[in-house]
Amino acid sequence: MDLHKKGVFSTPFSDIEPVPEDFTGEVNVEDFWDSVSLEMIARGLTPSNRKNPFTVHPSYHFWAPWIGRGTRRSNTVLNTEFLKAQGPRHSAEADDINVTEDRLSNELMNLKVDAVRTLCKECGVDPSGSKIDLILRLRSEMQTRQAYDKVFEKIWGASGSLAVIMCPAVYSLKCNIRAEGPRDFADMLLSWKHMPNISVYDFA
Repeated sequence: MDLHKKGVFSTPFSDIEPVPEDFTGEVNVEDFWDSVSLEMIARGLTPSNRKNPFTVHPSYHFWAPWIGRGTRRSNTVLNTEFLKAQGPRHSAEADDINVTEDRLSNELMNLKVDAVRTLCKECGVDPSGSKIDLILRLRSEMQTRQAYDKVFEKIWGASGSLAVIMCPAVYSLKCNIRAEGPRDFADMLLSWKHMPNISVYDFA
């Protein structure tokens, strides 16, 4: 899983607005990227990003990948990321979480003892004992999705990653609100005017 700290949001999941009940995962790509352009222009005219009236906040129902006009089938593209956080998980999705848990555990091993102890306190886990004891307790706590998200947020900021489709030029780019998954690439490919004959996806 390509998780890079440079690509994460500093926004907690709890701050992300829930999707409307009638949201189907379809987003207007032109409206979204026009809003992003306005935000970037206004950044040069406002003293701080907090006062920027055009700031685009991460939200599942107004967040679109960049897909060129000649590549996409219409101005309406798919973003079904909100489904990553809903409903019972299929075995394939559970396997993806297990892989990420292994990655999180490895990242925990790279942290200093004080940082792991602080993380335990923030997650409501007993902060006493050796570094291995702390990591084992956190690993056990991560079996629940809520605790897993909390540990993920503390280590990687909050979430997010980049999903890119290229051959060899970039055809589509999506900044993910949640961790990368097959759904992100399927959304982009299904938004294309022409489906490629061969797709290679390097998700382990």
